[in-house]
Amino acid sequence: MGCRIYTTVVVAFMLSLFFCNSCPPTEAADFTHATVYSLKYAGKKTACGKRFNPNALTAASKYYPMGAKVLVQNQKNGKQVAVTINDRGGNRARKLDLSPAAARRIGIHGVALVKVTRLGLASRRSSLD
Repeated sequence: MGCRIYTTVVVAFMLSLFFCNSCPPTEAADFTHATVYSLKYAGKKTACGKRFNPNALTAASKYYPMGAKVLVQNQKNGKQVAVTINDRGGNRARKLDLSPAAARRIGIHGVALVKVTRLGLASRRSSLD
């Protein structure tokens, strides 16, 4: 009985490797809630050392690395904006705090469900191959 389970697991693993390697790499999207970064932080230093500019297309996140470029899509209206992560913020339920300019561009007032996709990973991967 134990040998049969082991064999099934090994075969399933081998098949998953075969099918995963035959597919082109894709960017994983993350669905999360985003909020608008408060204007009270305008002019204060962000975690990257620059001053927070509410008119810039930036975001704060503890989840995405500093300097990462991400595409944020509002799931309610389909509007998108590309932002740069330049500060730490958010939490497990809300991985992104958008600058007021970025939030305005995609129609977010308060909290909204968004789709977040990292930009630039495919080109970096292909240059490493």
